[in-house]
Amino acid sequence: MAQEAFNQINLTAGEVFGSGLDAVGGQSDLRAGADRATRLQDISGALGDRVRAGQITISGSVIGQVQVNLSGAATLGDVIDRINHALPASVQASLDPSGRCLQIASTDPSEVLQVSEDGNGTTAHDLGLFGPPQTGTLVGTDFIPRLTACTPVGALAGNRGVDLAGGLVMSNGDQSVTVDLSSAKTVQDILNAINATGLGSRPASTTTARASKWSINGRARSFRSGKTGARRPRTWASARSPPPPPWPI
Repeated sequence: MAQEAFNQINLTAGEVFGSGLDAVGGQSDLRAGADRATRLQDISGALGDRVRAGQITISGSVIGQVQVNLSGAATLGDVIDRINHALPASVQASLDPSGRCLQIASTDPSEVLQVSEDGNGTTAHDLGLFGPPQTGTLVGTDFIPRLTACTPVGALAGNRGVDLAGGLVMSNGDQSVTVDLSSAKTVQDILNAINATGLGSRPASTTTARASKWSINGRARSFRSGKTGARRPRTWASARSPPPPPWPI
């Protein structure tokens, strides 16, 4: 899978929220990470058409073939637990550190692992697990967690978070205000702080557009507000996040 394109690698609060004289729309993909509690309905799926939970087949050169029924799974934790319950203890599934893909690892570094569909299902594809065999640890592709109001700030930038201590300077005409985001724990907290300024004609919100309306990188999840400009002062030096890790091929 080709590496995803990014307009920004180091994110400041100003870059997250974008800038402009009319509607403000952030141009960076905030790359929200997932955790075990993330609902499958809050995941776009590696194919961009949600996660359709069904049956998958996990094959290993040591363990043989194991069928796993994921029907009715509601969260990523459900998915991981069902996979691990079906597999022997020597092969276990988990989330990778970015919270963007699943991985299945064997205690035998020479074991060859592969995940395939059972029948005409799409579950393995949706979870990013379908693909060629991998040795030792099978690392899936991005299942694309969605940005929601409940997304923790620490889950942004692939579970590395965005430093919001420097705040955000917003202006509308001759009015200007610095938004204190230092206590924000979730995306909703950030939106509430921005909307409390009263500078915009429409409240800020998270982008919920489907694939046909995504930005050029094809997977952007950003913020959008009404007729409010956001600018970053020349002295801005905070609100940095580390660069993303190498993308799985």
